[in-house]
Amino acid sequence: MSLDPSEFVEFGSILDRERRRKLVEYIRKRIKGEEVDPSFYSDVSPYTGQIDTIFSDRTALDVISGHAAIANQVTSEILALFQKTSREFKVGNPYLEEEKSLAGWSSKSPEEVLEGMPELLSDIKKVYAEGEFKLGFYEKRVQNERKAVGKDKHKVAAFVESLLDEWRRHLLEKEMVAELSMIESERAEFCKLLYEQIEKFRKLKEALSPFTDELGRLWDLASGVWQRTNLDVLRKYAEFLVKEDSIKRLAEMLGRMGGAEKELQEEERVEKTIETHWKVEHASKAELVGVYESDDLSSLLPTEVALLAEKSTEPYFFKKFAEKKLMTWEYEAKILAEKEALQKQKKPVERKKEKGPIIICVDTSGSMNGQPEMIAKTMAFAILRIALRDNRRCYLISFSTGIQTLKLNEVRDSIDRLIDFLGMSFNGGTDPEPALKEALRQMKESEYKDADLLVISDFIMDNLPAHVIKEIEEARESKNRFHSLVISPSANPKVLSAFDNNWLYDLSGPSRVTELVKDMRMVTAGS
Repeated sequence: MSLDPSEFVEFGSILDRERRRKLVEYIRKRIKGEEVDPSFYSDVSPYTGQIDTIFSDRTALDVISGHAAIANQVTSEILALFQKTSREFKVGNPYLEEEKSLAGWSSKSPEEVLEGMPELLSDIKKVYAEGEFKLGFYEKRVQNERKAVGKDKHKVAAFVESLLDEWRRHLLEKEMVAELSMIESERAEFCKLLYEQIEKFRKLKEALSPFTDELGRLWDLASGVWQRTNLDVLRKYAEFLVKEDSIKRLAEMLGRMGGAEKELQEEERVEKTIETHWKVEHASKAELVGVYESDDLSSLLPTEVALLAEKSTEPYFFKKFAEKKLMTWEYEAKILAEKEALQKQKKPVERKKEKGPIIICVDTSGSMNGQPEMIAKTMAFAILRIALRDNRRCYLISFSTGIQTLKLNEVRDSIDRLIDFLGMSFNGGTDPEPALKEALRQMKESEYKDADLLVISDFIMDNLPAHVIKEIEEARESKNRFHSLVISPSANPKVLSAFDNNWLYDLSGPSRVTELVKDMRMVTAGS
């Protein structure tokens, strides 16, 4: 249960808008460890006290403040807690009848209240003892106030308002104490669950970090999406992975392979080019090209100048000048000019290929019992962490005589099943064909296109059928890659020849993981 802080400020059912805003602000300041002025938040003090108690656990506060997504979630949950408690109190308010009685008297005029004063004081005496309410003081003043009716209405109104305000204040104090008691109870349960969730989160983060930044999803998991998770299983394989550095290095090597290749892509680019051309300069006199009409006096024909020689033709000259119809020489000059031009060009660009999905096939047959089983499970766990870190899709296929599948990168939905896999016992016979067929089927889907396939097995098995080998060759042409981790010195070399890369995990050797002949097909070509 949570409540968005912005929605709480605008539409919350407790306090007014400004105090709701201050309440959200106070929670955020406490999470960030900022200094707060108690006097500034005095109007929301009943709630700030509960907030201080929630954040009194230093370990819990460190986890909350260290992750923005968790801080937002906890803020929302605290606000929802306060609003839920307030709503529940209103429904079960033990002072509801007293509220109705006070509301009834408050709706009357001062004169009516004064007239019914004995009844009003009787209502108050039902719920308050003499020491709680100064009833004697008000009883003595009733007679004086009755004499003032008709003479000083303002004085009467002030007296009645004072009495009702006193009653209202006492009622609010009682309700606040009762509501705080309810909040305290709810807060204690909230803290218990919150601290348990934080402890689960820390353990889960410890098992999966620092290989994943998906901490928000881990927090959701810790909140109870799965109830029976045995975090000790994750921790067991995380600790074993630290000791078995060779497995971690192999997992990292496989993780890098998907992005090691480079590919050429056509990319359209706009490039600037400089073009030269002849540009006409009309103001320059370089070449005579003709005659035209204008008012350019510097280029007049002699016949037009002759019009100025006679007074009788002089007006005709000025008329042609005004109309720009004087006959003038036309000159033209050309210069070599440059201009920029934009051209679209397609060029091949070398790009590092993005890391593709990972498919893991794990042999869970009886021959893998013992140390090989531990190695296989640890490798699968290591690949999961890399898939989370690199945001790569990861698909697990376990096989013996049948297969089981699991999408490892979908942590929320698969964590329980992953732990089931890590905790299962290996038994049964070995039939890799269904697992390889499933992997090849996935490679044809868009989600697992260009995938790296890793088969972990002792490879003590029969040769692969010809049609499976053919499908592997076709998938390889579609840029899928095939790798094996061999956990036995007695592996079938014919089967290994179908893979691009083969590694041997030597259970007794000092170097543990060694690369076999890269292309086993060369070894088996003559056999």
